[in-house]
Amino acid sequence: MKNILFSEFLTNQSTYIQLAREGGVFVYPTDTIYGVWWIITAEVVETINAIKKRQPGKHYSIIVPSFAWVQKRCDVWDDFSDTWSRLKESHCITENWSERWLTVLVPVKTFGEKKSSWIPNFSLLSPTQKIWIRFIDHPFQQFVTNLWEPFITTSINISGQENITSVELLHPFQQDLVDIVLDDGILWWEASVVVDLKSGVVVRG
Repeated sequence: MKNILFSEFLTNQSTYIQLAREGGVFVYPTDTIYGVWWIITAEVVETINAIKKRQPGKHYSIIVPSFAWVQKRCDVWDDFSDTWSRLKESHCITENWSERWLTVLVPVKTFGEKKSSWIPNFSLLSPTQKIWIRFIDHPFQQFVTNLWEPFITTSINISGQENITSVELLHPFQQDLVDIVLDDGILWWEASVVVDLKSGVVVRG
């Protein structure tokens, strides 16, 4: 494991783009809490389940490169970016106008009986063939956009335990299982609100 300051990461992105393409597993900061991510491959899922001590078969969210990327691969409206903004305003602004963040559950485009080629042969989909997507309001989002790959993502905490707000809280065995830890100090935000795009129902508040 290599622990680096997030500011250093931002100035050396080409190095880390290559590591990501080679299957690197990263702990990274978001607009909420620390997460762990990797480019979508079947091989690395077992590693992430081990990092979280998580039972196989549970879903993961993905951080996507752009709204246009989503429109090409998911069953969303043409004005999806506007829809995203409306959902965020409706569900993520509290009474005192402080802001929370958003994950949206969207249906994936299929072609006959064949699912989209960007989804590997393990389940990212809910039983209703939907996927959890995130755009993060954090400089790391630009890295995802530059790479133009979706990242499977989940919070780095051990399943059932408190969220990780500082890399100092990582367990030693977790550090042994990741390649890079991006240290952006202490994060205090709550986990994102999850909203179903089609129904508007809050899945997780």
